[in-house]
Amino acid sequence: MAFNANLLLVTAFLCLLSVHHGSACFPAIFSFGDSLQDTGNFINTFANTTISKLPWGITYFHKATGRYSDGRLIIDFIAQALGLPLVPPYRGGGRGRNFSRGANFAFGGATAQDLNTLAGLGLNVTGIMNMPLQVQIDWFQDLLKSVPSLADRTFLGNSLFIMGEIGGNDFNAALSQDKPIENIKDAFVPGVVRTISSGITTLIALGAKNFIVPGNLPIGCVPAWLSKYKRSGPGYYDANGCIIWLNDFSQYYASKLQDELNKLKRDHREANIYYADYYGAGMRLFSDPKQFGELLNLP
Repeated sequence: MAFNANLLLVTAFLCLLSVHHGSACFPAIFSFGDSLQDTGNFINTFANTTISKLPWGITYFHKATGRYSDGRLIIDFIAQALGLPLVPPYRGGGRGRNFSRGANFAFGGATAQDLNTLAGLGLNVTGIMNMPLQVQIDWFQDLLKSVPSLADRTFLGNSLFIMGEIGGNDFNAALSQDKPIENIKDAFVPGVVRTISSGITTLIALGAKNFIVPGNLPIGCVPAWLSKYKRSGPGYYDANGCIIWLNDFSQYYASKLQDELNKLKRDHREANIYYADYYGAGMRLFSDPKQFGELLNLP
């Protein structure tokens, strides 16, 4: 219930924003990011993967669709709330695909920065997906060239662009390779923020004006990191059992990203750039999960 109410408020806000710019609501959604946004690009590129079979997709689509979820993703809820079709993945699907209401370029496992940059930061990039944000923006530009009607600046200016979440896999790779958190703050965060900013600037130059830019989730609550960094002793975990220093990092990154978005707003006053607080939303879920549905005890 609480989720639905919040979604309706967000939808109302987005539609009011669109009406202000001369349309009833957004005519299309274009999305970039990683597995939190991918609606099929990964599975259409690498068909025989774990997400190509149940239980992925079981609770809503009743089949695997390439989403890293048993049901819908945030982008699906946004599209449905705005009265738009589910945003189709750019890759795969054969001829005759209809992108007149938008396209999704997000790719499961994608990083913000490219592999050369990550290698230069001291990471072993073997196994890291080479579909960074710039590649996704290149795909978007290829789409505009192949379907000239989509390149109309008025159309793009009225459309909604969702930039992320992206960058989380840069940090995940660094953590998995035991990079110190101060090194991640000093070396990885600035590059992720610059890459996102550069991508938004490129899209603005093409005519885009309406952006939602999500931050990172509270990674101190993620099971993989709870297992890797398990420790006993006071002051290490918060009241929800999440690792404090990792959640502090998520908030540090959020502050740096928001600083850059505020700069972009000043430099591009014609654009509407809004930060989406995934951290705050995630902490609400961890703090009071019963608000959001029935709790299941897994065997």
